[in-house]
Amino acid sequence: MFANHLKIAFRNITRQKFYSFINILGLAIGLAICLLILLFIKDEISYDQHHSKSNQIYRTLMVWGKNQDGGTRSPINPYKLQPALKIDFPELENITRLAPAYGSLVTYEEENYQEQNWFFAAPEIFQVFDYELIKGDKKTCLNDPFTVILSASIAQKYFGSEDPMGKVLRVNDENDVRVTGVFNDITENAHFVTDALISMETGKSVYNQLVLNNWGEGSTYTYLVLPKEKTEAGIEARFPAFIEKNIGEGSSEGIGIDLQKMTDIHLHSNLRGEIQANSVFLFSPIQRKLFTHFL
Repeated sequence: MFANHLKIAFRNITRQKFYSFINILGLAIGLAICLLILLFIKDEISYDQHHSKSNQIYRTLMVWGKNQDGGTRSPINPYKLQPALKIDFPELENITRLAPAYGSLVTYEEENYQEQNWFFAAPEIFQVFDYELIKGDKKTCLNDPFTVILSASIAQKYFGSEDPMGKVLRVNDENDVRVTGVFNDITENAHFVTDALISMETGKSVYNQLVLNNWGEGSTYTYLVLPKEKTEAGIEARFPAFIEKNIGEGSSEGIGIDLQKMTDIHLHSNLRGEIQANSVFLFSPIQRKLFTHFL
C-alpha cells in the first residue's frame, strides 16, 4: 500500500511540477526556519551552564529605596559587601567579587592596547567559576597586589611566542602589573567574558576612600556559592539583620539585598548596570523550563 501511495505522489509531482516545487520549497524553508529557531533557543538557554556549580551560584543584587514602590534593584554592589558577607555567612561555600576595569590602556614595550574586558578579581574566583589555568597556580596567582592573569589570546597578542610569566604591563600610564598566570579563552556562553583579571588586592591602592569605605557606593559584582542544603530564601531572610549590623540601625527599611541565580541572568535580567549585555529576549522561567525539557 505504501508503494502505491508513493507512486501516486510521484505522478502528481511530475504532472504539476510548478505547484509541487512551490510546496516542497515552502516546506523546506519552514523546516529550516524551525531548526534555526531551535538552535538559537538551545544556545540562549545554555548560558553559564558550563560551570560545575552553576546551579549553586547566585549574584547579589542591592535594592535601594525598597520602601518606595519596592525600590530599585542593582547588580552593582559596594566594595565592602564581599568581605562582610564572608564574616557573617561562614556557611556559604564561597564568595567572590569582580570589579570592571573598562577602557584600560595597556602598554608593553611602547605598544599601546585599548582593552574593554579587564576586571579586578578576588582569588576565590577559581572556587566559584571553572576557569582553566594554562600557566600559574590558582592558589597564589591573584594573591598579591599588582598581579594579573591573561587569557591565552591576549597573552599571544602581547608577547607572541615569548613566555608571558613575569612580564610587566603598564596600565593607564599609572601602574605596573606583573603577569602571574594564563587561562584558556572563555569560549562558552557566559553572561560576562574577560580577557584579563587583575588581583583585587590592587584595589586597595588604586581605589579612593569613597569606594573602599562607603556602603552607598557601587563598584563590584558579588557572587556566592550556596551549599546544597541551603536555600535562597533562607539566606535572603537573614539579610535585613546583616544590613542593620553593617550599615546602621533602621537601614534595612530602605535598603535590601536579593539573590539572583546565575543561570537566570542572561535570559531574565535586564537591570541597569549589568556587567555586560544580556539577551534581548527575556524568557519567562516557565518558558525556560519547557525549552530545557524538550531540548
